Amino acid sequence: MRSVSKKRLYHALCTCKGSDDDLELRKAYVVLPAAENEAGFLRVVDESGEDYLYPAEHFLMDYLSEAKQFHRAAIEPYKGPPVGATEAEVAALEQEIDFALPEAYRQYLLWMGRDYNGCFVGSDWFLQNGYNNGMKSNDLQDLHGLDFGQFTPPEHFFVFFMHQGYILAWFSLPKDSEDPLVYCFGEGQGMTVPKLQGSFTQFLLTELKGVASLMPRLYERRK
Repeated sequence: MRSVSKKRLYHALCTCKGSDDDLELRKAYVVLPAAENEAGFLRVVDESGEDYLYPAEHFLMDYLSEAKQFHRAAIEPYKGPPVGATEAEVAALEQEIDFALPEAYRQYLLWMGRDYNGCFVGSDWFLQNGYNNGMKSNDLQDLHGLDFGQFTPPEHFFVFFMHQGYILAWFSLPKDSEDPLVYCFGEGQGMTVPKLQGSFTQFLLTELKGVASLMPRLYERRK
């Protein structure tokens, strides 16, 4: 053990419960820089408040730490905490579409996949919307009557966001990254071809900031 550095490298999700209640399953922990001789391990600040070495295979990158922090500060005072899907429900979705989902999107579903009355109410952002996805590119264009012009989408992609049928956002399948690049297309939005919007986590945070700006006008703060 060593003194906890103020420098935080990143957060990671525990996927294996530790002994003596030193770790909690699916909880995010601060991970500190490791020494050169600590390969294969992560230096994690556990429930004791001290940092110890744990096998790296027992953790996943917490892709949503920034989004969750923003949601707690700017949205939960108005809408309360989000409602997530279960691991079994997310696994069932993967089986239905016959593709493994990127980890960042899986974490989103576990965090907010059933938040039907939350900040994204009115848009298709949720677990149930995913069962119609994982389609081939021609299926999507034919289904929604879209004209992508000279843009050639990948053979398969997953539409994780839709707003009233004319704004769509997707990432390609099979996944090429755990935090995949997102493309967006909006009819009547001045778009002639889909546009790259950055990674899934960047897109999510941008959308959260957009709805958060409306909260004071639409809702009263919870006491």
